[in-house]
Amino acid sequence: MIVNGYIDDSADEAVFVLAGYVAPAEEWAKFSDEWAATLKAPPSIAYLKTKEAMGSRGKKPNGEFHRWTENQRDAKLNALYRVIDKYVSFEVSAVIHLGPFRRIFGNGVLPKAAANPYYHAISGLISGVAREQIRQGMPEKIDFVFDEQLMEQGRFLAIWDDLARTAPPDVKPMIGSTPIFRKDSGEDAVLPLQAADLEAWWLRQRWREKLTGEPEIPYPWQPAAIPGVSNVFDEAELKICYEKIFQAHWDLGWRPG
Repeated sequence: MIVNGYIDDSADEAVFVLAGYVAPAEEWAKFSDEWAATLKAPPSIAYLKTKEAMGSRGKKPNGEFHRWTENQRDAKLNALYRVIDKYVSFEVSAVIHLGPFRRIFGNGVLPKAAANPYYHAISGLISGVAREQIRQGMPEKIDFVFDEQLMEQGRFLAIWDDLARTAPPDVKPMIGSTPIFRKDSGEDAVLPLQAADLEAWWLRQRWREKLTGEPEIPYPWQPAAIPGVSNVFDEAELKICYEKIFQAHWDLGWRPG
């Protein structure tokens, strides 16, 4: 059985998120047919970008949702979310609190790559998923697909190769093929990435509300009990990561400066 995970990112000054969903390939095929039909159902949209649907910081919905009422928007998002709930196996995410991350990793001591939140988020996401597979007795490796706008692909692949090489012994056998990058809109759109966009945006929003005390924006749907695998890098976890990375570099002969 081929299993795929589709991942997107969302970030602001408070939090960085990688998130998405995992399901067997045949379920994603069914998902894509129903998702496309739901997009086309009146009032129709060509694609889903959640930041267009929800606006940003006081701005009104835009793009595909320009001139929509909130009720129309919420009904469309609700319908799309029901497609996600119907077909995905579980959701996956990694969350980095950027305030403590900048304080801990921005001191210039470790190599520059260590101050890249993508490194920690990808590591946490892949390790979390692999350990959940082990816990469930799920032998299939997961092949990941990322939104091609997520980051510069050469840097991403360098990070991936390093993670695959240094992964813990229990995680390494579960790592799938090198991820690929695809578009989430346009002629060659990969529709599961639009679901990942929805999950990443809302997870970032929820964490932003927790960290800043902003009022909670209500979901346009009743959240389902979708199983989840999440790694949260708060201040305590980031300090542990910093110490481990420092020690690993030190053991290899690296010295600050």
